[in-house]
This record gives sequence, C-alpha cells and structure tokens, in this order.
Amino acid sequence: MRLVRVGLWLAMVAAVGLTGCRPHSAWPPGADESGPWASAELRVPSPRRLPRAAERRLEESGFVVLSDYPVYNITSAYFEAHEPFITSDAVLYVFGCLFRGGLLEYEKQELVPLLEKMVEQGLEAAQADYRQRKGQAGLAEPARLNLLLFGVAAELLGKQAPKQVRAEARRIAGKIVAAKEADYYPGEDYTIYLVRGQYAEHPELAGYFRATKWLGRCIMPLLPGNADGPEAGPKLRQAVLLGLLLREHTDLQSSWQRLFDEVSFFIAAPDCITPLRVARGAENALGSGYAEGSEPELGTEAALAKLRAEFRKDTYRASAIMGVPQGDVGDLPEKYCQVLGERYILDGEITQRTVYPYIFAPRRWLPSGLDVAATVLDFNRAYDHLEDAFQKYPQLRGQLDSLREEFSDFGESAEDASKLSIYEQWLAALRTLSDDPADGAPQFMRTDAWQDKQLNTSLASWAQLRHDFILHAKQPVTPGSAGIGVLIEPVPEFYRRLEEMAWALDRRGFEGMGELARLCKNLRLAAQTQLAGEWFEYAHLDKNYAFYISSFGQWLLAHFTKHVAVQDPTMVADVHSTLLPVDLALQDPTVTAGKHAALRPGQKGEVGGVLHVATAPLYPIVAEWQAPSRASDGKRYQTRAMGFVMSYHEWQTWTPDAAERMTDEQWRKEVRRKRSLKRLPAWTQSFVVR
Repeated sequence: MRLVRVGLWLAMVAAVGLTGCRPHSAWPPGADESGPWASAELRVPSPRRLPRAAERRLEESGFVVLSDYPVYNITSAYFEAHEPFITSDAVLYVFGCLFRGGLLEYEKQELVPLLEKMVEQGLEAAQADYRQRKGQAGLAEPARLNLLLFGVAAELLGKQAPKQVRAEARRIAGKIVAAKEADYYPGEDYTIYLVRGQYAEHPELAGYFRATKWLGRCIMPLLPGNADGPEAGPKLRQAVLLGLLLREHTDLQSSWQRLFDEVSFFIAAPDCITPLRVARGAENALGSGYAEGSEPELGTEAALAKLRAEFRKDTYRASAIMGVPQGDVGDLPEKYCQVLGERYILDGEITQRTVYPYIFAPRRWLPSGLDVAATVLDFNRAYDHLEDAFQKYPQLRGQLDSLREEFSDFGESAEDASKLSIYEQWLAALRTLSDDPADGAPQFMRTDAWQDKQLNTSLASWAQLRHDFILHAKQPVTPGSAGIGVLIEPVPEFYRRLEEMAWALDRRGFEGMGELARLCKNLRLAAQTQLAGEWFEYAHLDKNYAFYISSFGQWLLAHFTKHVAVQDPTMVADVHSTLLPVDLALQDPTVTAGKHAALRPGQKGEVGGVLHVATAPLYPIVAEWQAPSRASDGKRYQTRAMGFVMSYHEWQTWTPDAAERMTDEQWRKEVRRKRSLKRLPAWTQSFVVR
C-alpha cells in the first residue's frame, strides 16, 4: 500500500511539474494573471504559529477562522495546508464553481438556441394570428399584444420586431436595456433587467438574459388585481390566444415545452399559470370554437365573466411570490399567465412571508438571510441571531415558527429528494449542515461557534445559489504536499446529497460533476470511518482516493484547476426588493439613515430598497482535534488541521426613485478596498477573528 501511495505521490509531483504549478504563487498555473487574484499575495498562516487573538479563540472554541488571510485560489491554498481540514465549504465551493461554469455552457449550447428558435416561431405564429384576427370583434388588440410580446423579445435578441409593433417594441426594449426605471404594477421595475451574475462577464448572453427575463415577467392577469384597469380584459384574452398559438403550432409548442422542461430540471416550475393550462381552462369555460368567426365568443364581456369564474377555482394555483412592486397589497393579480414564468423558489416564498404585509406592526420592508436559515435550512442557531429583529418586529418569531413547521419535511426522504429540482436539492443538501454532530465528531463541532460556522457556510452557499439563478429565480418584492493527517468534516448525509445532485448534473453533460460525485462518495465513506474512531484509509475507498483525500490540493489541481482556480470567489446577488413612497420611508430609521437623512415629510417620489447577499474571498480555518492512530490501536493524538471556509455578507441599500442593484464588478471593488468586512454579519464574530 505504501509503495502505491509513494508512486501516486511521485506521479502527482510530476503532474505538478508539467503544469508549472507554483504553490506559493497567488494565482494558479495557466490562469490569467490579470484576474482578481493577480494583486493578492497568497499568505497562508502556519496552524502552529497563529496570532495571539486567534490562539485565544482556538483555545476557547477548538477552531478559529482568520479573516486577515483572504484566499482567492483554493487549490494553491490547500497545497500550503500540510495537515488539511477538508471542510464542507471547500466541497461546496468546488461544486458551485463547477455548476456555474456548467450552467453557462449548458445555456450557451442548449437554452440560447432554444430561446431564439422559440421567439422566431412565436413571432411568425403571432403575426399570422394578428392578420387573421384584425377583423374579429374584441380579439384584434389581444392578438396585437402577443405580437408585441414576441416582438420585444426579438429586439432584445438583436432581431427586428414586425413593423406593426416595431416602435412600441423598441421603446420597451430600450427601457429594459437601460434598466433604470421602476414603477408600481401595472408598471414594471426595469432595474431587474440589469445584466448581472455570471451573465455580466459574458456580453454575448446579454440578449438571452433580457429576453428570458421579459418572457418570464410579462403578466397577463386571469383575475384582475386592484391596480388593473380596462386593459385586464384584453390581457386575459391575450393569454387565451397565446395558449391557442402553442396548441395549434406544434413546432412552437415543441420549442416552448423543451425550454420549459429544461429550466424546470434546474429550478422547478414557474410561479404562474402556463398558456397551455389557460387554453384548457378556456375550453372548460366556453366549450369549443370560442375564438372563431367574425364575432367570436371570446371577444364578449360574457366570455370574460365565464373565464374569470373558471380561474377562481382552486384547481388553478395562485402565485406564491409577488415579483413586481405594488403600491398596496392586492394591486397585483392573484392569478396570472406568463410565457415562461420566473421560477418558484421555496426560499423566495419564505422571505416573501417574513416582510410586510405579514409583518406589519411595525412594517418590515426587507428580510434577512437568517429567515431562510431559521426555516428551510432548519438552523436553531439562526433564532439566537434574530433576537434583535424579534424585539423590533414582535410578529416575526411566530411567523418563522409557522413557516418552519410548514416546511419541516422539505427534502427529508431520499425518494422526495429525487423529485426535486437542482435548486431544491441544493437547499436540501445545505439543510443537512444544521444537523446535530454525529457520535464521534470532534469536540469543537459541539460548540455554538461551530453552529455559527455551519450557518455561515450554508448562507454563503445560498448566496452563490441565488447568484447562479439570478436569471431564472423569481425575486420576491414587498409591498499542498502529502500531509501527515487529515480531518474530514464529518457530515456524511451532506456528502450523500451532494453526490446525488452531482450525478444528476453529470448526466446533463456538466463537466467535472462525475469526478465531484466520486469524491463525495469517498468523503462520505471516509467520514463515517473517521467518526468510528478509525483512520479514514481503512474505509473501502475507490482507487486513488486515500491519496487524494490526504492531499486535497492535489485532487483540486488534477481535476479542477480550470474550473475553480480561474473563478473569483467574490460575487453578489440581490434577493429581495421593495419600492416605498417617501412618506412611508420616513417612518423607518433604517431607511432614512445615511443617504436619506435629507428626506422631508411631504416630499414626492419613492425610495427603492434591496437586500443584497454576497460572498468574498475564502478564509483559513484552523481546528484542533483528536486524530486516530494509523495503528488502529484506539489511541488518539492532539493535532491541528487547516482548511478554508466561505464568507457570507448581507446588507440593505436604500436609494432614491428606484432600486440600485450591485453588480459583481462593483462588489469586487469594495472587497479590494477592504470595505467588505463591514458587511460581515455581527454573528460571525463568534468564529471569525478580524
């Protein structure tokens, strides 16, 4: 066995030499040295020579995280960790990098051509339908609206809208590209169309991003909201005609269905009623032939009444997440149709229900990531850190308790997990990190500080999740060298969940996911063996994995340099927003602080609020533990291991007139100027030394 390990080690050393790796450099071999890591020196401390404050924290809690040593290149950093601590953060970070790159490539190769094809087919079908219906009473305007719908998408994709709607389509497309205006429903918050997330770094995807958002957000009310006027009738008829277009044009329906199904694999169903479902509902209410003849039944007021009676039935689900600013509760229609629909996310519904109007005495305008941690991620510790919020908003604790109970069985069984989208599986995997430490886990994992570290890990990965799905998720709006020892974070259920998710993505052609799945399988086996008090190599590991686990930096180098080392770990996502009249903004000191100290009673206009969550460089973590003896004699020895954890940041921004959404580039400037540390939540002080 020893000869095999020595041979593997020499092979890896040769591979390192061939790739030109410089373990002490700040960036990986082959990486663009003008990247975000270019100006950062790699400084990884010795776990046996820590700063005094860190030594004190290590003595108190059994582990410490060092924020003075930011890590941009996890591969090089693990080369410096001679007794590595393989953390769930490191595995999640690799998964996130693989997923982000894989999703971009998948969208470029599969979804972009599908969207372009669907828009082209939709435009052709809508134009033919408009020509046919110009002479039909009550249906000319609904048919024109469908032509405009696809015409705007065509303009955003660099094509021309038909001349009948070209001027209007270009006016709307111009607002989308500018991404500056915001208005209450039935207006639109155009700031949501700002190209951000990973798409901002790929200009060729800007049109795809905007057109997908447009087709996901354009609302056709089935039951009018309080703010809907006379245009609600034509838009209901538009939804019915759109459903008929999909039914009658099999090529269009095929493209729409494929795009719909592919996005659903990643992030579940849309939070709306689909056009095909609307067409079936219209047939239930009106029978057949309702859109035929010179005076079709669909064009009558009686038909509108029958349709609305049909859609009031409980068989048609109401939208759970309100994705457009409302001047007041109820302005937005309860049930509506969209072409693609922004996708329902469980954490979005939770944050929707932890702000106004659910929390109204006083009104809470924006949520916290801790709301998600306390409910769907099942962290008891999150309640401790929400104590100030409970004091300010007395209704909040009861609402969180209710939500936690409502979603208590989320992803619990393996059978249920197999039916979840990738987004939901990601959340279910993070949920396992809130579990109590297994028997045999190191003592430091039984401390409050470790629970805070796991809370930080989960929320940092959640921030990555929301960043990667910035396009498809519906955003709620309120009214080293071979080491002598290795510690594997003993969370076997987490590794099992991540393995299943990685295999599912491997089957979709996501590069690197199969290798990550194999790693997770072996980490699960090794962690179970380590929990039993034995050396991890005694587990039945796959070939090479005893070496890879004890030399985690080599595994990263061998398989993931091109996926991980070239990515900047700093990213930001806006996850919730609101638009408040100045009079309401003046009632909340959180809103009026800073830039808005000059707001005056009676002042006209609005103030836009956004909750941002973000990640910054990874930080070293040093942990003390009782390592088992290789001799399998039951003896243990005290040692220290070093790994790396993600960093989670959260803050609110309030700006005049409209929401101001931060991009990755802007956030990275803050990080480079070291302004990001002030964005670290106060509760991270239990395990982070600054």
